Amino acid sequence: MPHGRTLTTSPLIPRYLFELSMLETIFGDLGNMHVLEIGGGYGGMAATVMAAHKIQRYTVVDLEDVTALQREALRRLDQPLAPIRFLHPMHPYIVDSDLAVSFFSISEQKTWVVKRYIKHFMSRSKRGYLQLNFDDKLDDCGRPFYRRDSDSYNVMQLFREVYKVQPSAALLPPPPCNVCSSHRIVWG
Repeated sequence: MPHGRTLTTSPLIPRYLFELSMLETIFGDLGNMHVLEIGGGYGGMAATVMAAHKIQRYTVVDLEDVTALQREALRRLDQPLAPIRFLHPMHPYIVDSDLAVSFFSISEQKTWVVKRYIKHFMSRSKRGYLQLNFDDKLDDCGRPFYRRDSDSYNVMQLFREVYKVQPSAALLPPPPCNVCSSHRIVWG
């Protein structure tokens, strides 16, 4: 690197690489898949998956303001990307995919939104990986470690809803290295 220049990187890259390794461990080669991501964050997971595999197509379901950020972040990358499509969460059509993923987003949604995502996206995906960011553990005073909206699913409720449309779904326990609970729902 030339003198006076610094390398800027995201502290999220280790997490993206960990999640990519989980996807590869569970599903093998992701090449030639249509990947659908619910809640695309900053676009880092999409960029990581597309950098590692020749993806057929990548679809991100997120709010307009967030997809504008994702578009810009992905545009700035110096790498060819798979065709990428951005859909609003209220997109009226059902979308088929080879792999549906959500990294924490699905567990932050109200039940009516989750039901819509299950009907329009998860029910039509051959495989799925949902990383959840809440748990049902209580602290010493009997309060939840992580507060959820009163109109949202807990881990088991969400699993049951996914299982109705994806009977091969499994609820995986959190990895032993996590401080808090981060269950995963996987199918296919």
